[in-house]
Parts: sequence; structure tokens; C-alpha cells
Amino acid sequence: MNNELHKNLVMVLIGLEIILAGCLVLLAFIYGIWLESFLFSDQATTKMWVIEGIKRQLIITAAGLVIATLIHIVNSRLIKILNYGSIKNSFIFSLGVFILIFLSGLAGVIIFIIQRPVLQ
Repeated sequence: MNNELHKNLVMVLIGLEIILAGCLVLLAFIYGIWLESFLFSDQATTKMWVIEGIKRQLIITAAGLVIATLIHIVNSRLIKILNYGSIKNSFIFSLGVFILIFLSGLAGVIIFIIQRPVLQ
């Protein structure tokens, strides 16, 4: 393939990855802040709300780690196939995605613990 086609393909892939990362960050926030049912909220103490928030953050962190690892693997392979860019950039991008997912989930969990949202 010629150099111009490589550039265009790389730009399309970068755009798709940024859109995917944005959707995952939003999904992590929504999962962190998601409403609880009456069954839980009627019986829950402050400690139980905090424990539920910690559970949610652990799930978000684990999912973010898996997603960032998959993004790094896919990007590394694409860099080798297309011979464009460096693996260091792939690692930095996947680390950035993990940090954004972690922080957005943390923001959602903090709001969840403070507001204690209940499905009505």
C-alpha cells in the first residue's frame, strides 16, 4: 500500500478508537452512578452504600484494565502490520484510556455514594 493510504487508514482507526474510548468513559460513569432498587435502599446503611460503591469501582477498574490491554494489543499489531507509528504511542494511548475510565467511574461512584439514587 502507498503512504497516503496508510495515513488515511491510520487516521480512520484513530478516530474510531477515540469514539470507542469516549463511549467507554461514558459507560463507566453511568455504571458508577446507576440507580439502586428499593430492596437495597430500604435496608442499606451508610456503610452498605460505601461498600456497594467500592464494588462498582472495582468492576469498573477491572473492565478498564481489560479494555486498555485489548486496545494495546490491537494497536501493537496494527502498528506492526501498517508499519506506522510506535508501540510506545500505543501504550500511552491505552494507559490514557484506562485512566479516563477509572476516573469517570470514580466520579460516578462518588456521586452514587453521596446522593444514594433510588429507582422510583
